[in-house]
Amino acid sequence: MVSAPLLMAQKINLGDSLSYYFRMKPTPALRIDTRNSFVTGRNVRIYGLKAGFNFGNRIAVGLGYNWLANGQDRIYQPIDNGPSYDAELRFSFISPFIDYIFYQKRALAMSIPVQMGFGYSQLVYRDMEGNKVKAEKGFVVLYEPAMTVEHRFLRYFAAGAGVGFRLMLKNNSGLDERFSAPIYLLRLRVLFDELNKDFGSAAAN
Repeated sequence: MVSAPLLMAQKINLGDSLSYYFRMKPTPALRIDTRNSFVTGRNVRIYGLKAGFNFGNRIAVGLGYNWLANGQDRIYQPIDNGPSYDAELRFSFISPFIDYIFYQKRALAMSIPVQMGFGYSQLVYRDMEGNKVKAEKGFVVLYEPAMTVEHRFLRYFAAGAGVGFRLMLKNNSGLDERFSAPIYLLRLRVLFDELNKDFGSAAAN
């Protein structure tokens, strides 16, 4: 039988753990990811570029830019009983993010990346005169938690895959599109901690 004091000692204080890593000297964090998901039942792909700071090779925080890949065509009718146009759906957002690696052993790591998104969705089409027109532009807010598994390779890079969910906290009321959906992501990140360890030590010597 395990005594109560021992059980208390075995508990992990996540706040203390995060505080420990945030006290470490930060290094650059750079990653590229691709999120495959659905919009109103259609397969879509969203690209993301993210940059920030990494603490102790366990926690990364920063800011990203994400955009919907081209080719999402829709039929748009600006006026009831008026002409219809071939329109392209646009969706982009800025995303503050935090990524916490909760398990790491040799070349394998598991993490929980979470990001908030603030941006716009809209339709773009060309009218009868060939002019580009932007329609139904509206502000959106979203929340994307996920879980990923990644593997290091070539010492300075890590590639991974994961699953998550996109939850729209505020959708564009001008569009009849459903953006809340599961996501399946692939990503590549540069391990600046290893670069700094190897080349920083070499420069110091």
